[in-house]
Amino acid sequence: MNHYIAEINKLNLDVRWLEPEKAKNAYQYALKFSSTQHYGLNPETVKEIVKLEKYQDSVAKEWVKDRFNTNGTVQVVLSDALVFVIPTDQFVENWQEMFLPSRDDAIILHNTDKTVMFLCHEEEIEFGQRII
Repeated sequence: MNHYIAEINKLNLDVRWLEPEKAKNAYQYALKFSSTQHYGLNPETVKEIVKLEKYQDSVAKEWVKDRFNTNGTVQVVLSDALVFVIPTDQFVENWQEMFLPSRDDAIILHNTDKTVMFLCHEEEIEFGQRII
């Protein structure tokens, strides 16, 4: 089992990992919202981008909580092989335990609205609204 899957599964959250083909499709879709010019969201496919840089954990936790509708689920895209779905409320409460600073990048897509989050390994977070 992939070490990342094992680490997430240790948190005992309601996580569903996508099968390889579905993970690859989710990754291709998520790439539309990632910039090819810098780590972050693509302003051509995402509007209303706001950014939090070099954050303190307590500030970041509230910042993320304020920007997500906690209904529904989010799809967390880590790579073309690692994608999982988790209830949004569980994600909002536990995202800091899921990711390691200076290691992880992820695109997080809300399933019932157009919110997208880019989590950068350099301790930066961007939020926006998908245009497409």
